[in-house]
Amino acid sequence: MPEQRMKSLVFVQNCISPHQMPYIEALSRRSDVEHVWVVAPRVTYSDRAAMGWPATWTTSSERLTIVIAPDDKQMAELYAMPECVCLFSGISAFPEILHWFRLSIPYRLKRGIITEAPYTYDKPLWMHRLRFALMDWRYVKYFDYVFAIGEDCVKYYRLWSKRWNVIPFMYCTSPSSLLEASASSRPHALAVCFVGSLDRRKNVGELLSAVDILGKRKVEVAVTIVGDGPLRDALEQQASTIVSDSVSIDFLGALPMPETQRVMVANDVLVLPSLHDGWGAVINEAMSMGTLPVCSNKCGAKDIVRLSGFGGVYDVGNPDMLADVLQAVATNINNVRDKRAERVKWAIDNISPDAVGELMMTTINR
Repeated sequence: MPEQRMKSLVFVQNCISPHQMPYIEALSRRSDVEHVWVVAPRVTYSDRAAMGWPATWTTSSERLTIVIAPDDKQMAELYAMPECVCLFSGISAFPEILHWFRLSIPYRLKRGIITEAPYTYDKPLWMHRLRFALMDWRYVKYFDYVFAIGEDCVKYYRLWSKRWNVIPFMYCTSPSSLLEASASSRPHALAVCFVGSLDRRKNVGELLSAVDILGKRKVEVAVTIVGDGPLRDALEQQASTIVSDSVSIDFLGALPMPETQRVMVANDVLVLPSLHDGWGAVINEAMSMGTLPVCSNKCGAKDIVRLSGFGGVYDVGNPDMLADVLQAVATNINNVRDKRAERVKWAIDNISPDAVGELMMTTINR
């Protein structure tokens, strides 16, 4: 059997993604990878920076090179490398990515896309399919891999072509260095947090509705909401009608990432009630710190919640079901807190940057 040559990996993204960089860094340390390049037209967006997204991946290292806004000649040099594998994120959504993809077509290299399922919370699936057939189908023949974020995405892309090697994939986050909070520092009540934008898609009002139901059931619950957005005033108004002797709700606004992680560690449960999330990397963050994840069935990250056996998934639009999930946690709160270390170990073994990088290279090296 011939010896396998080391791969040169090129990731082309719309910005430097904190939900991909952890496993990309892990790939740069592997013995079967020659070098890794990350190419983007910008480091990040101002709104993401305001949300606390880290901008730490701005400088290159010995085996990882960050390239911001390269010209066509620089891209051509990357595509001409031997054993080059180029992985594109956002071809349909970002003109810069589409341009760089088209530049790659004359070169003999392996190509893949890293993609989420279509956003169906504002446009029906048939419109996405029509768009794909009219605008994207022509490019199918150029791709060897589809790294599909979440099972819904896997099903969608497997329908389009038997030629495509569609691989179930995920985003990931950097491991937290925080120590788990001690049980004695926690309130007697069930401690629940949300982390994210306060907008329509994140659907935080549904979490508040579920908390209202819990309050009426006399379940003690303390809620902490981290984030900001256009619906903050409306959500604070909704919360003001809910607070009772058994319920407290605090809005902390947007926080830097270290402070956000401290909030997650200090809570029993993180809830992501999104109307749609291609993945929902905050679920990874919570699991890596042992915080129990609960999400709607419209989040791609529901796959790892179900796979792990920790936490819960509820049907979006059903706050009673969400309240039932949270009440079951409250009823079993001591066991939930005792198993925090078990959840951290599962995350290290299954969704850490090294684990996600291994999944990608196993596919590429076949």
